[in-house]
Amino acid sequence: MERDLPLFLRHYTTTLNPVYEQCITMSAGLNGLRGVETMMINTFEENDAILQSMHARTQSDLNDIARRLNEATTAHQERLQEVSTAHETRIREQSAAHEARVRQESVAHENQLQREAAAYQNLVQRQFDEATSKILEDLARERERSRLSCERVLQNAKQTYSTLSTDVRAGQSTLMRLHSQLIALNAWGEGSRSPRLDTNPRPDAMMPPPQYEPTSTGRMPQGSQAANMREVADTEGETGSTSLERGGEIEEVEVSGSEDGFHGDDDV
Repeated sequence: MERDLPLFLRHYTTTLNPVYEQCITMSAGLNGLRGVETMMINTFEENDAILQSMHARTQSDLNDIARRLNEATTAHQERLQEVSTAHETRIREQSAAHEARVRQESVAHENQLQREAAAYQNLVQRQFDEATSKILEDLARERERSRLSCERVLQNAKQTYSTLSTDVRAGQSTLMRLHSQLIALNAWGEGSRSPRLDTNPRPDAMMPPPQYEPTSTGRMPQGSQAANMREVADTEGETGSTSLERGGEIEEVEVSGSEDGFHGDDDV
């Protein structure tokens, strides 16, 4: 088959294999990118669940600490009350004459202890509130930072997916164009094997085809030579005619034969 093709058309038969390999590579990369996008979405959801769990666990721990501090403060007040009562009883037993003075001292001592206990409780409550607020703010900042980071990575993955999809579609378009060229080349080869086809076409009807150099995107070069060059090879004889016109794309190939009843018309 390849020997029957004209020399200026054999170059196009070697371009299909790189295009197939390029499409396979881009399809594999596209599937990998979809997997990365799914993994990033799952990671974002897992991080959000972990942060919520940490927030709930921290809140529970802080509530437990507050409860224990309140219990410790209450126990401390009860112990101070017991000490004050024991001290008052002991002084009352030691001296009945000083009962009034001792009572005053006991009341003053009790009031002082209550003030100290209240101040201590207020200090502990204030420190606890500050620690709780700071922890909650840190958790909120960390959650927001993780969310923004995941959104940036996901946005980059979507942009890469969009770019790769455009390249894949461009490669598929090039592949379809090459398939169309291959159909035209097969029709050319069938016409060249006709026994009555004129093997000596007019020299002025043959022009070299535009050179195709594969690019990174798989598109045809858009230069003035590829845009303006047209080939017309008309062979008219007793058995039929063959026409190939090209202006960057194959327009029409017709092969007809009166002897064997073969007639083909392919539009690409």
